[in-house]
Amino acid sequence: MSNSAQNTIANLLKAKREEIISIAAKHKALNDRERLQDILEAISQIEKYAVRGQEEFQQNELVQVWIIHHLQIIGEASSNLSRCDVHILRLVQLISSFN
Repeated sequence: MSNSAQNTIANLLKAKREEIISIAAKHKALNDRERLQDILEAISQIEKYAVRGQEEFQQNELVQVWIIHHLQIIGEASSNLSRCDVHILRLVQLISSFN
C-alpha cells in the first residue's frame, strides 16, 4: 500500500474517531441532564416530607419508605453520571488502534 493510501486511510480513521467522540459526548451530556433532572425531582419529593421533621420520620413508616426510595433514586442517578455507552467507547478504542 502506498504512503498516499495509508495517509488517506489514517485521515479517514481520524475523522471517524473524532465524529464518534463527538456523538459520545452528546449522548453522555443528554443522559447526564436526564439523570440530574431525576436527582432534582427526587430532592423535591424528599422535601415534601422532610419538612415534617425527624419525629414524623421516625414514627411514620410510609414517610421513611418515601424518603429512602428517593434517596435511592439520587444514588442510582448520581452513580451513572458522566458515563458513556460502553459500546461507543469500545468502537472509539478500536478505531484508535488503527492509527
